[in-house]
Order: sequence, then structure tokens, then C-alpha cells
Amino acid sequence: MPAVGQTMPVDWFPIITTTIGAGIAIAGTLVADLRRGREDRRRERDTTDRQVNLAFSLALDAAHGGLRDIPTEIDEPASPAALHRLAAHAIRDSQIHQAREQLLATSAPEVVAAGETAFQSLIQIRDVIRAGAALRSVEYHSAYHRFAEALWAYRQAVRTSSGRAALVPQRTGRVSWSERESCLICGEVEPSAP
Repeated sequence: MPAVGQTMPVDWFPIITTTIGAGIAIAGTLVADLRRGREDRRRERDTTDRQVNLAFSLALDAAHGGLRDIPTEIDEPASPAALHRLAAHAIRDSQIHQAREQLLATSAPEVVAAGETAFQSLIQIRDVIRAGAALRSVEYHSAYHRFAEALWAYRQAVRTSSGRAALVPQRTGRVSWSERESCLICGEVEPSAP
């Protein structure tokens, strides 16, 4: 025992090692939380991307379907004003503009670029329908084939952006995404003999 007024020597080693151990434990916990937070944010972003990309693709399809339903091949063709109104309704009802805004705000640049090309191709279809082109006309099919190519390019951009391999038309039994080579309307192939 030390004499009165004398201090006991302090063994610093246990205090230092305990402090270092606590620091390492806290740092490990912080790193794990940061990693888990980063993974959670990545999963959330991937989920949002999937939802936005699918909503845009479905809106493109709905708009195209609505445009195809406009009666241009009837006994008395619709007036230019009626065609404009019907085309505007088809576009509006598809909610393509809302889906496009979400795409522009959240998606990767290559997906946005492909989406914009598909959107502009859809607008070309709208314009030929508003001009009175029938579904079985060369004018409609020319716009449709561009749209089909652009839609598939968009799908490919979505796939590659999300880390999936691109598809080739042959994997789905097609020669191309546009289907031009088998289009009887466009005259690129002859109909099969009966």
C-alpha cells in the first residue's frame, strides 16, 4: 500500500485497450449501418425505376391502342376536327404525359433518351391518324414501324440499365423488332400463295 499522500500508479493498458475496443465496435456498427442504408436506397431506387419504366411502357401501349381505335376506316370519314379531338383524348386517357414526366425526372439518361424517341414516334402515329390515315395505309404503317423499333429500343435500354442482357428479336421468334420485313401493307413482302 502506498503511504498516505502517495498515489497509486495507474495501469493505463486496460483503459486504453477498452477504449480502442469500444471505438472499433462503434466504427463497425456505423459502417454496417451506412452499408445497409446504401443497400436500402439502391433497392428503393431500383423499385422506383422498375415502376416508372413499366408505367411509361404501359402508357405508350395504351396511347397507341387508343389511337388505333379511332375510326378512320368508316363509310363517312371523321372530320379533321373530330380526328384531332379523338386523338387528343387517346393521348390524354393513356396518361402518357404523366408517365413521361416521371421518366424524365427519375430514369437513367440512356433510358430517358430511348423513352423520348419512343414518345416522339408515338406522336408521329398521332399525327398520321389526325391527318386521316387509315390503319391499313402505308402512312400509318410507316409511322407504326418506327414506333415499334423505338418501343423495343426503349425496352432494351431499360433492360441494360437494370443490369439485364439485351434481347435479340430472334429469341422471340421475330426477324426484327419493327416487323417491316413481314408487313403486307408496306409491300416489303409478297403475300403467301394459298
